[in-house]
Amino acid sequence: GIMSRVERHFPLLPTFLNSSYYSLGKLSSAPAASHDVSGEAALAAAVHERSFKGELIVFSFNFCAIPEAINAALMLRQAGFAHFMPLSDGRATCEAMRQQLARADAEAHASTPCYFASAPNSLGGWASWGGSA
Repeated sequence: GIMSRVERHFPLLPTFLNSSYYSLGKLSSAPAASHDVSGEAALAAAVHERSFKGELIVFSFNFCAIPEAINAALMLRQAGFAHFMPLSDGRATCEAMRQQLARADAEAHASTPCYFASAPNSLGGWASWGGSA
């Protein structure tokens, strides 16, 4: 079953089957893909799809932290918490994370979306601050 596949990653991590926040397999079937949450409506939809009983676990990461993001996703799933929202610095980072997650755990890949906001890349401040968007 699902737990035997997840337990292979973290055999000593407990699963909270009796927790009222156990959400594995209980979320809406939003497509597991990369989603741009720029704009209030897109963000509200993502929060609604990923929340469980009014709770949402949010963690952010950049390209250098993809292994940590995968670790967090797999550990949360093993504990029984699927109501998390990985938030990255861009579509390319989301796609790279999801590709690596597919190699680590196909079932987790099939149910783990990734989110990013493209709107900050269009702000005029980047020219003043010397950053590259």
